[in-house]
Amino acid sequence: DDLAIYIDTTLADYYSYHQDANLLPTIGTRQVSVVAHMDAGDTAIVKVRVVGESSDVCDIFGAAASQTFFSGTLLN
Repeated sequence: DDLAIYIDTTLADYYSYHQDANLLPTIGTRQVSVVAHMDAGDTAIVKVRVVGESSDVCDIFGAAASQTFFSGTLLN
């Protein structure tokens, strides 16, 4: 299985690719960090793509306990 995590911004796209993700632990973490040029009104969208999963099921946990999150900050 292959796992890709994308951060698509208005001006550029970024990604982290993990080949043979099937070898990852059942419960694991992956992160992507970028410094992206963005202006007021620009957007950032996070996407996760899994290819080759034999069961066609991929669970991404999200809850009040912050299991899945996105964070951004303004750098000067």
